[in-house]
Amino acid sequence: MARPPAYTRNYSFSNFETNNPGQPKPGVQLDTEYDNVSVAMTGTQAALALIQRDDGRLANGSVGVDQLVPGLFEDVADAIIAAAAIEANRAANYAQSAANSANS
Repeated sequence: MARPPAYTRNYSFSNFETNNPGQPKPGVQLDTEYDNVSVAMTGTQAALALIQRDDGRLANGSVGVDQLVPGLFEDVADAIIAAAAIEANRAANYAQSAANSANS
């Protein structure tokens, strides 16, 4: 889906009021402005529905690898590898301690 249309005001009701005090507002211009606002809002809501669930969270499948920060997976992997190395060293120390105890 393309970006929703932006709303751009096409008629100055302030200028009309200044130049035509006491006159009724121009209905055609009001309808046109309301229609333009409606189109912009409807497009925005439709686009939002593509990425947001009813509970306000991101829609399933709306975020892919392209939206993630470059290097994210490497950072996660590095953190996991570092944590695993600590646990592996701890296990090796326990194993060595158990071997020493068994030899005694």
